[in-house]
Parts: sequence; C-alpha cells; structure tokens
Amino acid sequence: MLAGFEDITQDLNEYEEQKLLPLFVSSLAWRRGKANAITNKQIVQILKDRSIIVTDVQVRKIISHIRTNCLVEGLLASSPGYWVSEDPREIEKYQDSLKGRISRMKNIDAKMERYRQQLIHKNVKQESIF
Repeated sequence: MLAGFEDITQDLNEYEEQKLLPLFVSSLAWRRGKANAITNKQIVQILKDRSIIVTDVQVRKIISHIRTNCLVEGLLASSPGYWVSEDPREIEKYQDSLKGRISRMKNIDAKMERYRQQLIHKNVKQESIF
C-alpha cells in the first residue's frame, strides 16, 4: 500500500475481487483501440444503470489491480479513458510517458530529500526580541 494513496493501492476487498473484478476484466478486454476507450465516469454510470454501485475511487483501485497483475494485457489509460492496445508504437509511447512521470517524481523526491536534510541539520538559532 502506498502512503497517501491507500484508497487505490490497498488490496481489493471480497466484493471487489469476487463481483466487480470479473466484470471489469471481461468488459475492458474487448475495448480495443483508443476509439473504444471508456472513462471512469462512464464505467460508474454504466454500472449504476445496472444497479451496481461503485465509486470512481473503486474504479481506479480495480483498474490498478488489473494493470499490476496483467489481467488485461495492453490496458492503457489517458484522457480518453481506458482501452487495450495491440500497437507496439502506441504502447512504447505510453511507456515513455510513464518513464517521464517516474523521472519527474524522482526529481521531486530528490528535492524534498535535500530540503528535509536541510531542516534536520539546520543549526541556525533565531533570535527573539520578546
């Protein structure tokens, strides 16, 4: 579980794993090509129309589980939604985007660590006139 992202990185509960996961896997598997992408909001509404209540957080959590466990290979995501790609170039472009985000996060982490160390080792006493 990732600190700050517990709601989408914790293990699926029994309902999510037994009832929702199979629906997601079977439904997403046929969404081939960006033209057939589906958004989080659409997923929530489609399930609601079928009297299945799911939150947008649960959708992200289940999608994360599907992707990290390769239950639907080639499942990509961007602003158009979620879709399956069988195009090596499209997958490579997506990987490049992931690597770019990872790189930026590592950069931010390094800056935070430097600042944290400055705070720890700060040896300057402030004078007070009161």
